[in-house]
Amino acid sequence: MKNNSLSKITQKSAIDSLIENTKSEDKQVVGWRIVEGKKQTVELYVRVIRSFRNEFILRVRNSEDEALFKKLHISTETFNVFFPRDLVIFQSKIKSRDPSNGDLVMEYPGMVAQVDRRKSLRYEVDEGEELEISILKKFNLINQSQRIFKKQAYDISTGGLSFLVTKSEKKFFKEGDLIPSVQIELSEKNLDLKTKVVSTLEIKPTKNNSLSYTVYKVALSFEQLDEKTRALIEKYVFEKIDFSKAVS
Repeated sequence: MKNNSLSKITQKSAIDSLIENTKSEDKQVVGWRIVEGKKQTVELYVRVIRSFRNEFILRVRNSEDEALFKKLHISTETFNVFFPRDLVIFQSKIKSRDPSNGDLVMEYPGMVAQVDRRKSLRYEVDEGEELEISILKKFNLINQSQRIFKKQAYDISTGGLSFLVTKSEKKFFKEGDLIPSVQIELSEKNLDLKTKVVSTLEIKPTKNNSLSYTVYKVALSFEQLDEKTRALIEKYVFEKIDFSKAVS
């Protein structure tokens, strides 16, 4: 979680506003729970707000997810909620369940946690995990010379991704370069993304990393990312992040 520092929000007015805006703007809501060591998620929406009762009602966005939703909340007294657009995460008490329509009546939380200083959650790919990317780099528009680089992603968010290159490869990635095709497979879906080089950062070997020589981290930003692809990346990143660490 070192790239996703969380801060507490306890002001009732701020929490009320977050929930009300999520309802009024029909923002995406993600419900989640750890099942057998794996984070399972389901897409929801805020159907009703009853502020006078200090409660709001969640319902699945897609009817085919009703069984999963029930599985995630049926045997627990609390439920985990994530507001992706506001980068807010909280746990709240379940007040009641309506078996006739699948509604989950939730108590307003007394505290929520919000990601600091970032526009999106970022996942640093765990050591030993493979997240291969294929980068198509063009060099000359006249003779159409190009080269494909196969790399492992260093980190990824809905804003972009990064990967490591050697000193000899660094010259192929200059700040501002447009890269028309970066291919990556997430959740068994192949994505072909347009990107731009944002920066190249030197990383030297230290006792805190496993490097044996100096490398360079190339950071790319996603260009013209559609909402469907953004949601897929967002879901992947959220499911990978460990929220078990303390909230500041």
